[in-house]
Parts: sequence; C-alpha cells; structure tokens
Amino acid sequence: MEENITDYIKTITSYLEENNIQYVIVGGLAVNAIGRSRMTMGLDIIIEHKKLNKQGFVKYLSQNGFDITLNDLEGLEEKTHCTFYPNNSSFRIDLKGNYTELEDESINMSIRTRYDGIDVQIDSPINLILYKLKFGSEQDIEDAFAVYAYNKDSLNDEVLMKRSKIIGVEDKIKAFLKEANELIQQETGQMNENSK
Repeated sequence: MEENITDYIKTITSYLEENNIQYVIVGGLAVNAIGRSRMTMGLDIIIEHKKLNKQGFVKYLSQNGFDITLNDLEGLEEKTHCTFYPNNSSFRIDLKGNYTELEDESINMSIRTRYDGIDVQIDSPINLILYKLKFGSEQDIEDAFAVYAYNKDSLNDEVLMKRSKIIGVEDKIKAFLKEANELIQQETGQMNENSK
C-alpha cells in the first residue's frame, strides 16, 4: 500500500489549526509547494510550542496513525527538535518550537498556500531562500535557486539583501542573486530561441 504523505500533513496541521496554534512548514515540503518538486522524507514544522497541550497532541496523533509518546516531545522543553513517525513508516516529522525571534518571524511571515489539495502555512519565499543559503548543502542551494526562479516576479532583491543580514547570510546573498539572475536570463534566452 502506498503512503499518503498528504494525510500525515493534514492530520498534524488540522490539530494545530483547530487548537489555534500557529505553525509554519519549512524545508523540503515548503520548497515543493512554491519552488520545485523533489523527494523529501519528512515534514519540518515550527510551532508555537508554548500553546501546545502535549498530552492532547500525543493522544490525537496516536489515535490517528502516529507512533508518538510524550517522551518524543521532550525536545520542546530542551529547545531542540522532536522527531516522530507515522505508524509503519519511514516518513519523519521534525517538530521545533518558536524558541527565538527568527522562528517567530518565520511563523509571522508564513504564507497560506495549497499543497496537494490542502491549505497550509508555509515559509515565505524570502525565508526559504535565505535559510537554504545558510544551511548550504548542494540540495539547499538548488532549492534556493528554484524558489527564487519560481517566485522571481513577487520577490524584491533589496528586501532579500536586507533580511540576509538578520539571518546571517549577508556574505552569500550578492553572489547568489547575481548567479540566479544570470541563470534566469539564460533560461529565458533558450526558451526564446526554441520558440522561433
């Protein structure tokens, strides 16, 4: 039987929304929603952890197909992340609280979008790009380029540069913007050539 990852996302986000707990989906699934499709084996999510009734959350998820205990949420008290899984699945859920101003900003800057038929809160394109640059793996850089290209018309490079100082990637943003815009121009040029 094939896994339905969307059901996992819907179960978790429905609980959070029904309990007025703000959240933002970050990482690979956010990139899928506003950048490009790529394989990901997890849901990375930041929540208003102080508003979470841990016992109620564990009970709800346990009754809805997740392998989770209260011990799995200890990371929220330690200000780290928590990982748990749906039953009989290798798809992971990484849950993190809003421990700093940056996480609060990610929640506040999140955008509402439709992902695979459900409405969810995902990280803004600006934050996705900048955090991908911060983490800096090859996959992260590819994701940053894809998000930038896909959202180019709604992005402001000046805002990206200003926010890069806050996130700590000021040294990377100028080179990234130069390369991203060159790639977009090349792609546009090739498409124009092919349409002749």
